[in-house]
Amino acid sequence: MKADVSISPGAAFAAAVQKHGTQAHVDYDNSIVDAFPGFKRRPRIAVRGMFKTAKAERDPVPFWYETHPQTKAAGPVEDVDLRPEAGFEFHQDTQALKPTRAWIQVPRNLLEDPQSLAQFIDFRLLVRLNTAENQALCIGKGGEGVRGLLH
Repeated sequence: MKADVSISPGAAFAAAVQKHGTQAHVDYDNSIVDAFPGFKRRPRIAVRGMFKTAKAERDPVPFWYETHPQTKAAGPVEDVDLRPEAGFEFHQDTQALKPTRAWIQVPRNLLEDPQSLAQFIDFRLLVRLNTAENQALCIGKGGEGVRGLLH
């Protein structure tokens, strides 16, 4: 089921549960941790905030990056001793999108109360997803998930 962006992620999931029961799922076209209602009242610093972000239009995602020179420069680079980044090389590559996963146990009787289920998702699962995203970006082991900066 495609998420209705006019309602909270929890409300979208609660609506899916009403329609599909325990087989419910909701697909989002954006980062749902941005939709956490608590961050509007009490902003949190997320690791993601230290990176340039862009909307992924396709998978794998093309991107550009720069490195110290890997090859000898074709000619002299002005001020390279003063500003080493003047000699950086630019490269293009692609990367497959990787999921960030988190889970919470939902008591069965909560599935029968859409309003409480929506709040539970909005205030428990979204916090866990934010924590999982921070962890993945910092210390993720790679493989099927993100390889973190410190790994």
